[in-house]
Amino acid sequence: MNADNPQIIGTTPPAHGSPSSRLVRVAATACATILVLVLAIQAYWIAGGGGMHFRPMLGPLVTIGLAAVLHLGAAALLLTRIGVLALPVPRWLLRMAPWGLTACFALMAITHFLAFAANSSGDWRIDLQGPLLLALAGLCIVVASEPPAT
Repeated sequence: MNADNPQIIGTTPPAHGSPSSRLVRVAATACATILVLVLAIQAYWIAGGGGMHFRPMLGPLVTIGLAAVLHLGAAALLLTRIGVLALPVPRWLLRMAPWGLTACFALMAITHFLAFAANSSGDWRIDLQGPLLLALAGLCIVVASEPPAT
């Protein structure tokens, strides 16, 4: 990174003098993996698989597309932060993205827990979302606890 170009390009950790710690790499990789798996499951359900009777407001292809952009974008930011992906991303975004993801996941977990407390759906696919979102928020806190790999 130089003064004229405020972007950094992440590469694999051994190419840098200050790679991410093992705990941060594991947390970011686990979070990205969970996001991709949840995307695959959601795409399957939206496409009509698994007996789910889900009718998205925007149509199945648009809903899957939006979910893909959000899930894969978050996963890519986390993997770029630890140096696994080499994407040109502003350093401030690499620093703030895990905190933003933490806030989003934590707020969504709280809303799921409040809805569960008010009236449990009895459907494990819905009831499991709160704990999973809370786990994602915790993993993002671990990733955010260390400066990005430079």
